[in-house]
Amino acid sequence: MIKKNRIYSHVWLVIGYTILILLYSFSVNAQNAPVTTLGTVGNVIPGQVAVPVTVTGFTDIGAISLSFDYQYGGLQFILGIPNPLLSGFAIGDHDMGNGKHRVTMGWFGSGVSLPVAVLPTQDLLQAKPLYARA
Repeated sequence: MIKKNRIYSHVWLVIGYTILILLYSFSVNAQNAPVTTLGTVGNVIPGQVAVPVTVTGFTDIGAISLSFDYQYGGLQFILGIPNPLLSGFAIGDHDMGNGKHRVTMGWFGSGVSLPVAVLPTQDLLQAKPLYARA
């Protein structure tokens, strides 16, 4: 009887160590999401205005999905100039049917970092709306 219990205790010891090794061999690393800011423009006269869309903490990012709404009576989106490090960046302006428009942007690719040395503010995009109010 003693031999049988000793074998079972060794089996449970091996199973326990195996479970511990499996649990600790798979680690998940959390990453903080980048913070995106739509620039504020004041004292604007009618004409073309550049509104920067900046990002901080953009490190090893593989996909972006971003949208913002605006009143079409005050602004008209003309174009967006994406950061040159993000090739294939898609931008579209959609009429929501209620006087508002939505600018939607998206990109995916291999992990990219926007170093501060390349662009001091880490610009994700320069949005060029046309200020329409007189």
